[in-house]
Amino acid sequence: MFATMNEFVRMRAERREEDIRHLGQDATVDLLDAVVEAAEERYRPLAEADLDAIAKAVFISEASDTVSRAQADLGGRFHVIPGSMPLPGGSNGEIAPRGVNKGSAIVEVLGLLGRSAKGAVGIGDSWNDVEMFEVCGASVAMGNADPDLQAKADRVTTGVLDDGVWNAFVALGLI
Repeated sequence: MFATMNEFVRMRAERREEDIRHLGQDATVDLLDAVVEAAEERYRPLAEADLDAIAKAVFISEASDTVSRAQADLGGRFHVIPGSMPLPGGSNGEIAPRGVNKGSAIVEVLGLLGRSAKGAVGIGDSWNDVEMFEVCGASVAMGNADPDLQAKADRVTTGVLDDGVWNAFVALGLI
């Protein structure tokens, strides 16, 4: 994964603010700095990326209309969807070439395995799961998903932190 230097700066500042908000002005940030430094090691600078090999971009913006602006600017070759990262303001989303999504990946992988997507179960909580819901025989939205996304699923389970996947498997008779 690749990130811009602005993202590293934003991530460090946001984490520091959160630490101070929860632990007070005298909070030690040694652990926080270690976590951010570890993330900086995992994420490579965008300048190192082979731009021809990237299948998806995730963005964070201070502007609230970035998703619609990005779609308008990029046109029909790309699919821009809202992201699911909770932010205090602004917007976030994902950009991928049209047709590159979880649904097309599931169809391709299951085709290689000689299986039908109609026998697959798709479980998700974000707008990047819509195409997966459309191709899988059973679709399950997490309880914490946007209500409009939940409406697109065959069923809704409990939230991610409330054993949602486990509960979905039980309800579907998989365990």
